[in-house]
Amino acid sequence: ADRVAAVVGMGLNVRGARLGDLAPAAVALDELVAGPDRERLLTDILQRLAETLALSPAELRIRYLALSATVGTVVEVTTDDGLVVGEAVDVTDGGALLVDSEDGLHEVVVGDVVSVRPGRSG
Repeated sequence: ADRVAAVVGMGLNVRGARLGDLAPAAVALDELVAGPDRERLLTDILQRLAETLALSPAELRIRYLALSATVGTVVEVTTDDGLVVGEAVDVTDGGALLVDSEDGLHEVVVGDVVSVRPGRSG
């Protein structure tokens, strides 16, 4: 009763022959490397996941910021309170996106976000 659980899913296309209708927009691992080893791939993914889960919130934030394609760009965020347009400037240790707009800094948490996408320039 005092524990929280989450279910996380991930898809990885290993064999291109199975892409079907996704083929024009998707790629499979066997198109990039010869004979991908599924067992090794799964082992490596699980090892990286275990390493990530062992990080503190501050360490996870640093890693996220290093890989983020959102932070540093202009975004449009639709929330229950309306539209926020501004620069995504940071992420809190708790995972909230910080958006600096004309009317101030907004802390956007997942429950508030309807969509986040690159903003329109000009």
